[in-house]
Amino acid sequence: MTPKVCSCDLNLLLHLLHYEPKILQSIDRIQVGKMIEKFVAVELAKQGTFAKTRSRLHHYRASSRQKVGFVLESPRGEIVGI
Repeated sequence: MTPKVCSCDLNLLLHLLHYEPKILQSIDRIQVGKMIEKFVAVELAKQGTFAKTRSRLHHYRASSRQKVGFVLESPRGEIVGI
């Protein structure tokens, strides 16, 4: 799996991209989807730091290059797709 980098602060990302909450509804849906994906990635990473069951977070894409999403892997090798 290839490492994926994301912004840790969605508000900072929105500010840097000059987005205002009022115009989020008029933004291209693909861009909104990317922002939501970053938010989910950051929240999963944060929650993983204090979760009862430790896990590793992976970003997964099928061999057909179709995006699948996130995969959490437990220390015992159990996986769950999100």
